Amino acid sequence: MESPADALQRRIWLAVSQRFTECQSGGLTQADLGRALGAPRSQVNVWLKSPERMTLKAAGRLLAAMDAEVLVAVRTREETVRSAS
Repeated sequence: MESPADALQRRIWLAVSQRFTECQSGGLTQADLGRALGAPRSQVNVWLKSPERMTLKAAGRLLAAMDAEVLVAVRTREETVRSAS
């Protein structure tokens, strides 16, 4: 079973990956992101292909380079269960 921390990391990675997919349709490439971040394209590729390799800082930098941000909400488990019903 996935730990809560791993689940959060995966959800953030999915959000970043989805945003990249959206931006790709407008012509954005991994090389473009690398240039914007001052990072090699190979590092951008690692972040976008490996959830466990993308840190929160990397996610924030990638999203900022794609003109996006993460919104965070904290709720109790009880609220989560109720909203799923």
